[in-house]
Amino acid sequence: MLPDYFFVLDVESTALHGVPFAMGWVVVDTKTRVEIAHRYMSCLPVQVPDTWVVENVIPVLPPHTHLSFKALVMDFATEWVQWRANGAWLATDVAWPVEAKFLLQAVEIDRRIVPVYPLIDIASVRLAKGLDPCASYARESNELPAHHPVADARQSARLLLEVL
Repeated sequence: MLPDYFFVLDVESTALHGVPFAMGWVVVDTKTRVEIAHRYMSCLPVQVPDTWVVENVIPVLPPHTHLSFKALVMDFATEWVQWRANGAWLATDVAWPVEAKFLLQAVEIDRRIVPVYPLIDIASVRLAKGLDPCASYARESNELPAHHPVADARQSARLLLEVL
């Protein structure tokens, strides 16, 4: 049984266990397998201690869209609640720690987000199909640049739909 939609979320943070500061999502229709919505949101990170993030993530991100993390979360909550009401399930690739931490912090700011289950972990779905959950996969043109949260969410959505 599949939901009507997958709301596929990707979050960027200041380090693997750092502070979330940018996110993107796509909504795909599970029947047509077509992306029907997407969004990018970000706020100014407090500081970015991780050199890898500075070199690989920051350069591909557009300017920030929100003045604070709280404003970003409240905007995300409005979007997620609408899609959940329309039958979407939340999915993310390798949910721990970045997306899980974002969701934990977000629930503390805006309780409308609850519930966020089922939280579909795309890496686990791929593992169940006998695929390497940690492998890197080629990207299609609309899944570039890597590390842009909307592009990453698009790739994750495609990888999920390929195995279902």
